[in-house]
Amino acid sequence: MKIPYLNDILYDITHKPPATVEWE
Repeated sequence: MKIPYLNDILYDITHKPPATVEWE
């Protein structure tokens, strides 16, 4: 599931592009 605003939050938290965030 792709959620743009969630990706923005994850980017703020992880300081990485959302595409590199691995969901488990």
